[in-house]
Amino acid sequence: MTSKALSPELVQVMKELRLGQILHTLADRIGLAEKDNLPLQDFLLGLFTDEVERRRDASTARRANDAGLDPEMLFERWDKTAKVTYDRRVLQELVSLRFVEAQRNVVVLGPVGVGKTFVANALGHVACHSGSVPITMRTERSADRGMSDCVYISLTTPLRFQTPSQIGRRRDRGER
Repeated sequence: MTSKALSPELVQVMKELRLGQILHTLADRIGLAEKDNLPLQDFLLGLFTDEVERRRDASTARRANDAGLDPEMLFERWDKTAKVTYDRRVLQELVSLRFVEAQRNVVVLGPVGVGKTFVANALGHVACHSGSVPITMRTERSADRGMSDCVYISLTTPLRFQTPSQIGRRRDRGER
């Protein structure tokens, strides 16, 4: 077998093993491996490592899409020049996803236009990358009443609707 053409038997077996995505670049990879005298184990390691990464990325993208996350709202695209004040330690704590390990949810509150939706989407993307499936929900309240928007992120439990007074009573009783 030359590096120019793959045998039909190899193609069929790879498809049965669900490795068909590798086929697009396999002939070129074989050619490079032959040219560089790459040991078979190193060739296979590189090939399979790339496939694992591709599948992981596809799974992350699928979870983000299923959660309805905006693909443009990533922390990498955060506008550091924006005139928004926030507690950097709190944001770092949220990005660490320790709240997921503690089986907690997050509610992002604030006035209109401060980036709550962006933060919620970006956190959702971080959660998707870690293997979690976020549930995000945006509630909009009337800005003329002076009320804040709220973004709810759940990674562990279904959404429960509660009024602020219900949350306050539960907190006063030491409940979560």
